[in-house]
Amino acid sequence: MSTTIVIIEPHAAVGVFDRVTNCATGKKRYTVTGSSVSSCGQETVFATGIMSFAGGESKNLSVGYPVAADTCTGPMTISISVYDGGTMLGRSSTTLTVQ
Repeated sequence: MSTTIVIIEPHAAVGVFDRVTNCATGKKRYTVTGSSVSSCGQETVFATGIMSFAGGESKNLSVGYPVAADTCTGPMTISISVYDGGTMLGRSSTTLTVQ
């Protein structure tokens, strides 16, 4: 997982990039969610959607995340999570600094 920047100010936007792979041999549809947790513990879901895959297929994911103006300063964790129904299959995360 990567982002366009590692230090950001509130009310700015960051690009979030990841690669999602279907490890199954058959076609699958997964729910993919982007979320963040600020230094003061506030969680924000900034993207969610369904991605369809052929067996063994990988896809690149990119999404823009506008950081809220009232976000706490300090470290912020941004995560991309992949679900099959209600089961989390994987999660990748990175940390930004909000100043």
